[in-house]
Amino acid sequence: MLQFQSGYPPTVDRLRELVIGSLPLAGIDRRILESCRLKSGCSCGLCPACQGRNAYIQGQRIFQVASTIPERRLRVATLTTADVPLDELRNSVAQIMRSTKTAMKALNLAHYAGKAEFSIVPWDERFHPHAHILASTPPGKGYIKADDWENEWLTALPSYMHPSSGGAHVKPVRKLAEACGYVTKSPFRYASESTIGQIVAGIEATRGLRRFATSGAFKYQN
Repeated sequence: MLQFQSGYPPTVDRLRELVIGSLPLAGIDRRILESCRLKSGCSCGLCPACQGRNAYIQGQRIFQVASTIPERRLRVATLTTADVPLDELRNSVAQIMRSTKTAMKALNLAHYAGKAEFSIVPWDERFHPHAHILASTPPGKGYIKADDWENEWLTALPSYMHPSSGGAHVKPVRKLAEACGYVTKSPFRYASESTIGQIVAGIEATRGLRRFATSGAFKYQN
């Protein structure tokens, strides 16, 4: 039994109620969310249960691969960008996926799993797009300089998306299960009554985008 958090929000039913309450969104049938159950999902992007299930499955898969790799070679990275308003979020998330692939190739990291996501900046109703990466360094090269991570990420990222400071935050993996759960977590993981509307809007704005990618040893068939 894997020990990382499943990705299911702690109060799925309450979160579902909050989502339904913030659904003046075209094309979403509230009855779909009302009838969803954890074991027979509705596959709706706005369903906290289905998002949690997807996060759990993704986390399981990369855990199974990463647990066969020597821990000293594993790194977990957060690659950040500038905050954006809602109408720029879709473009930013799509670009993050492209830039991640470019940066990983430049760093010679063929084996990685990455997920683009956004967090909420509640005080000005903006979004903070970023990526979380679990990567395996090549044998014999267990260390990549922090400056190299940051330089390659900023080089791959369009200049208008550069954050005001930093760009890449990298740590060795000490608790693999925790790292896998963090990289693949649901967008509802830290949802609250005050942020649910923004989260729903962000998910809708990025509907249909590929936001999770694997490469090398982490590659798997859906």
